[in-house]
Amino acid sequence: MQKAKILGLLAAVLIISAAVLGIYFWKTQEKSEAKVKETIIPTVFVHGYKGTVNSFGHMLNRFGYESGGKKIAMRIVVAENGELDVSGGIGKYEKDGDSAVQILFEDNRASLARQTIWLQKAMRYLREYEQVKTINFVGHSMGGLAILSYLEKTPVDAAYPVPQKFIAIATPFAGIDKANYFKLQKDPAAHDLKVGSAALQLLVKEKLASPKTFKF
Repeated sequence: MQKAKILGLLAAVLIISAAVLGIYFWKTQEKSEAKVKETIIPTVFVHGYKGTVNSFGHMLNRFGYESGGKKIAMRIVVAENGELDVSGGIGKYEKDGDSAVQILFEDNRASLARQTIWLQKAMRYLREYEQVKTINFVGHSMGGLAILSYLEKTPVDAAYPVPQKFIAIATPFAGIDKANYFKLQKDPAAHDLKVGSAALQLLVKEKLASPKTFKF
């Protein structure tokens, strides 16, 4: 009986020891992966007016972000209620090097103000859950306006990645001066894209609030 108690005690000690060691090595690996992620500077791609997954998707595929079935890039779909649907990853398939993040707005005709809020939520996710400290931006068409609005309205603090570079592709900073275009397009985004819209005037008014850390 005494021998059985001793064996039982030893078994319990071994199980507890194995569990403690397992947790220790898991935590060590987790910290190591977090350090690697902190060195990665992802490029965030934001589509334009009525944009879809194909707006930047094919280009990213040509860059090799879905090579061999591995989604090296991350895709963040932002629902109308602000919820995020995240797929892919940053640094999960490549230990070193940069990666890409494709932002998709479920409501691709939303106002510039709403797109800015959604972009802030996505960037907070990258900082908090992916340990991303620094980012670059690429925006096409209205996506460039959304990024600029984000840069003007978002504080440079620990809650968000620090913006480093910004590239705008065919972005109508002065608005779209085509009356016929707006006969069909009457949604909130189209309203903001008109020359002299309140949204565009606000971008000009707040331009001095843009962080000095990034380059156009």
